[in-house]
Amino acid sequence: MRDVPTPVIVVLAIVALVVGVKLVSALMSLLWLALFGAAIGLAARTLLPERMRVALLPAIGFGVVGAVAGSVIARSILHLGWVLSVAVEVGLAAALIAGFGKRLPRP
Repeated sequence: MRDVPTPVIVVLAIVALVVGVKLVSALMSLLWLALFGAAIGLAARTLLPERMRVALLPAIGFGVVGAVAGSVIARSILHLGWVLSVAVEVGLAAALIAGFGKRLPRP
């Protein structure tokens, strides 16, 4: 086997480090998005009328979906700041919960 030149090893080490940092950053972003989405789902659940009953886990799931989709819509399409982005995310999560949640009959 031939010896690999030292500059090639250094370049490969730097590339591996950069890719590793980006991967860890992406995973942390997904974790924060899931936690933030759970909070958004719970906030959206409390904004809906009392007759609208949604279990805790679906509310969290709708919150995560609302956070992802709302962030894409607010930041990439509408170019809004973070405050309005959160409002869009909560509104979208509330719309998902209202659309897919169970309505209880009137007493």
